[in-house]
Amino acid sequence: MSARLLRTNAARHSTGSRATVLVLDRAMDLATPLVHELTYQAMCQDLLEVSGSGVVQRDLRTARGDQQHKVDVLTDDDELWSKYKHKHIAALMGDLPKEFEEFQASSGVVDFQRLKQGGRSADLSDMTRVVKELPRFTKKQEKFSMHIGLSQKIFEVYRDRNLEDVCTLEMDMLFGEDSTGSSVFGTMLKGQTLRADVVRVFRDASEPDRARLLAMLQVTQPQMATELLESGELLAYPSEHAAAEATVKRLARGHPGGRYATRGWKTDRQDFPGYSKGEKVMDNTSRYKPALYWTANDLIDPAKGLDSG
Repeated sequence: MSARLLRTNAARHSTGSRATVLVLDRAMDLATPLVHELTYQAMCQDLLEVSGSGVVQRDLRTARGDQQHKVDVLTDDDELWSKYKHKHIAALMGDLPKEFEEFQASSGVVDFQRLKQGGRSADLSDMTRVVKELPRFTKKQEKFSMHIGLSQKIFEVYRDRNLEDVCTLEMDMLFGEDSTGSSVFGTMLKGQTLRADVVRVFRDASEPDRARLLAMLQVTQPQMATELLESGELLAYPSEHAAAEATVKRLARGHPGGRYATRGWKTDRQDFPGYSKGEKVMDNTSRYKPALYWTANDLIDPAKGLDSG
């Protein structure tokens, strides 16, 4: 009975195409979990305290100037969250305020408020329209306030932890070249090398970021990591991350060092123009896509790809 029911349901929901199941080993791509991904959702999870159910707290200043803690929930029922959660933070910081201005400009509630402030009287139809629109307006305005506040908090953490330098170094370690395509290992014409950048950025990085960078260095440039640790130019893992060190070393064995990423960011940008917009922060800090992305993309019609929607 159950077998027949399963076959019936399978036939009913079948699309006629054969599914592809990918069985993966974490060792095939150790770098991706270590990279700071700069999309809105990833940064909320990485830099803010977000619970498993999406609950997040933010500071809110009242009309009287008092500071309050506000509890919000990040959910797909929120159309702004659904729209922006996979956007690069640079795109969010530019687009969200513009959308808020457009929302206010098209709102009858704002028009009514301006009318009253100007000392003019409103007719019955205006007041009726405002009463109907006010609940939706208030709810949407609160959502805008939440996301603008969270994005500002994310930017503050990004700035205070010097994450632009951290993320740029991550990309340089992965690709073995900077955002212009020049080697980061140093030449006679280029005095600044990856080794010097590693020492400089590590010195100013926070403890969690140092642990991630050290793991990334051991994955991408194991010989350099060993030399810098033995010379004392880099500090070893903080004690609470010591267990991770053995795991990274064990899984990273066999990588020769040099260029970790199998496809260059320039190829990425040519194949998927919408991914990089040519902005400095996006080119420097968001050049990488996981090996799984390319594996899955190769299994799909090349004319469409994963980014075609």
